Amino acid sequence: MLIKTILRYKLLFLAIVLVCTLFAIILLPQLRLNSEYINLLPPKPEHLEISEDVLSTTTQDSKDVYCLFEGNAIFSMQALNALQGVLAEIEAIEGLRPPLSALSFITFQKKGTRLASIALNPNKNNEPFTEESAALFAQRLRTDRIARGLLSTEDGDSLLIQLSFQPDTEYSNEIFDAIAHTLDRLRAYGSISLVGTPLFEERVQQYLTYDLERLLSLCLLVIVLMFFLAFRSKRAVIIPFSLSVIALLWTLAVMVLLDYELTVVNIIVPSMVLILGSSYAIHILSEYFQTIKADNTMEEKEERIILAVGRISKTIFGASLTTIVGFLSLVLCELQAFRELGLAVSIGISFCALLSLIYIPSLLAILPNPKQQHLRRFTHGRISKTLHQCSIAFVRAWPIALVLMVLLIIGFIAVRNDVKLDTDYLTYFPKDDPLIQRSVAFARKIGGSDPHYITLTAPDDEQDYFFKPEVLKQVFAFESHLLA
Repeated sequence: MLIKTILRYKLLFLAIVLVCTLFAIILLPQLRLNSEYINLLPPKPEHLEISEDVLSTTTQDSKDVYCLFEGNAIFSMQALNALQGVLAEIEAIEGLRPPLSALSFITFQKKGTRLASIALNPNKNNEPFTEESAALFAQRLRTDRIARGLLSTEDGDSLLIQLSFQPDTEYSNEIFDAIAHTLDRLRAYGSISLVGTPLFEERVQQYLTYDLERLLSLCLLVIVLMFFLAFRSKRAVIIPFSLSVIALLWTLAVMVLLDYELTVVNIIVPSMVLILGSSYAIHILSEYFQTIKADNTMEEKEERIILAVGRISKTIFGASLTTIVGFLSLVLCELQAFRELGLAVSIGISFCALLSLIYIPSLLAILPNPKQQHLRRFTHGRISKTLHQCSIAFVRAWPIALVLMVLLIIGFIAVRNDVKLDTDYLTYFPKDDPLIQRSVAFARKIGGSDPHYITLTAPDDEQDYFFKPEVLKQVFAFESHLLA
């Protein structure tokens, strides 16, 4: 009854599909790519509270850029004067905080029974370096336990410069170009390497765009090639191709309405919708080509469309329902990115199933009947015969299939504990990427750039708890253990 209603008002349904598609196209430019991979893992509320109390920030990601200045001449008078001038110019760039470097670092030294603050830089008010002051600065840096390994490498042949953005400033290519152009003046005295979260996010943006274009192109090519080889008919290629594209546009439009963004996780949504959804069009067209005849009248054709869709509708409903339920299970994940992935793919599969039962029958009803040669090629062609022979062989060999399935289950149980989890995001990028190579070299020289903060809280918020000598001894022992 439903299919009869659809065919009776086929032009109206096609017009509705067209209007919805145009609306989706209008919304499509609002879909954004989000390359902030760090924010895929939401912080715990208690961690944000500590971050706000201790660090005066509520953000979990760092927008800092780190510059590693290394070479044999970086502690010469000329290099330090150039570095001092470069840092002054960078500080003047709008949107940046004063750079953190060894030249501006205040450390502590023990004087008698007290600790006294002392600047690593012996010069005051950006006075030019002399040979003596340059040598004194290098000596202080190499002997300071706090600065060495934090603002320089352990061997003292490199200097680290930390560039931070103002809270209300977003990273942009213009700011980075200004930073890079200013730092280029130091290349006369050593090499310059830049790393940091903003650079990774920019590189992720490039890879997301590239992968999205490549994956969509490959998926559409596979769909077109598959339908052409199976049916050898233009309509059998154009109809499912258009269905996949329409369902994809609708899915992306819904993602815009739900305020979703394309991330490193759900970037596969368009490809999955195209590939999984196209199978429903195969079912409809397969039944249609087996039922229709080249000389059918309009009334006969509609009756055969109703018959074909009626036969296969339960299969489409069951297949789509199981797929949708499977992906909807992702909404139980704690990570928002996976919840968005499951919901978006489920919506896309729903659109594909709905369009296969509304859009395809309506379109087939207004198109002319397939030619006899196309129908014969579909039912008696090489692909049909091969698949028929394979199906017979598979049915006869069901014991072998059962044994293979049991062996696969046993194999999975045997190796399930050997499956490794890789959380190092550097391994997600191509190994020959220059940014990855710089980051690996940076980590080997000076360690990671992500700080870890440990908060010690007094029991029952006891006043002056950490002023007690016995408590200070315990804290010192704890710090010594960490250093070891």
